[in-house]
Amino acid sequence: MAAVVSDSTRRLLVVRHSERCDYYFKKRGVKWIESAFDANGHYRRFDPQMPLTLANRSGGPHDYTDDTPITASGYAFCVRAGELLRERGIVVNYVYSSPAYRCVQTAQGIIEGLNAKEMKIRIEPGLFQWMHWCKHGLPPFMNAEQFSRAGFSIDLSYKAIDDAAKFDEKETLLDYYNRSFALVRSILDSHSEGTILLVGHAGSLDTLTRQLSGKKPRERAEFRQFLHKISYLAINEVIERSNEWKIIGSPIPSLINSGLDRC
Repeated sequence: MAAVVSDSTRRLLVVRHSERCDYYFKKRGVKWIESAFDANGHYRRFDPQMPLTLANRSGGPHDYTDDTPITASGYAFCVRAGELLRERGIVVNYVYSSPAYRCVQTAQGIIEGLNAKEMKIRIEPGLFQWMHWCKHGLPPFMNAEQFSRAGFSIDLSYKAIDDAAKFDEKETLLDYYNRSFALVRSILDSHSEGTILLVGHAGSLDTLTRQLSGKKPRERAEFRQFLHKISYLAINEVIERSNEWKIIGSPIPSLINSGLDRC
């Protein structure tokens, strides 16, 4: 666990989303969407690990097939992560999230734990994972207005840097690193100081920080090895000192020792 840093100008906290509902129930042989929605598309919480509520999707419940929520315990861990950050004196000034439902839920839970009631989430498509893993194309993300109507704390004035509709489904790993690096530089250009929380995916902990800290992108085999070490809700802290960025590690203890996959 990294030490608290108090003299840095800027700090990035890159967080992977929490535990996925689809993977959780798949391991138990349960088709969760079929179990959670009736013929009219009404949600019912059939298991304690299901979220208390789920947003209505424009395409119906099956929009969740490639855009899964997180489990109830996964959300509780998000809240705890926010509490631990607050207990360690870390004040988060800005929150950005991938448009994936699991990421926005994770951001919301961390904000709750931070007790940052006025904090708003900026939905940034550029934080989405490597397109190589999207076998069915880009998921049917909810937009900022839809998230807001569903009760999430969303910054409706934020203008996204990247347009997910323009992402290349044949994106190479190097493309993904470069997309992430360009994005994080654009975000940093908007903030001269403070702590910025970026909620993304397993690969985000490397693609958003590696080139920023002066290292070359990983090759595919090395990247795969990296992913297998990243559990749900893992955090990578990066600090700026004397115009250089240094990777510190996680500022809080690991809360979930599962989810060692890529998405």
